Amino acid sequence: MMSEGDNDSENKSSAHISVLEQRAYIKIETIRGKTVPEIHAALNEACGMDTADRSTVQRWHQRFRKGRISIENNPRSGRPSIVTQDNTNAAIVATVIDEDRRMTAREVAAATGISKSSVYRKAL
Repeated sequence: MMSEGDNDSENKSSAHISVLEQRAYIKIETIRGKTVPEIHAALNEACGMDTADRSTVQRWHQRFRKGRISIENNPRSGRPSIVTQDNTNAAIVATVIDEDRRMTAREVAAATGISKSSVYRKAL
């Protein structure tokens, strides 16, 4: 039979604490004057295996001490890692090919504005 204490520890270990929640905690504890080892130990107790690395806690602790307000990542330049047009492009290629199955990849690319290599990937 489980005691009340066992149930509490089970609830703690099954709760997932997100990266943003951990950063918010780091921010609050930094404002309160806590050190990196104190913050990391508390996070490790609450998050277990999902705890941010100590170097990550150190990096965010420094940022907050220097006056950073946001817990979000800074925007990055370049192409996003997830391209949302893949399904749209595949549907366009499929429609064009259904209309004329004798079209070459080069012709499909010219007709749709999609690169020839993408047309090959979508047509397969």
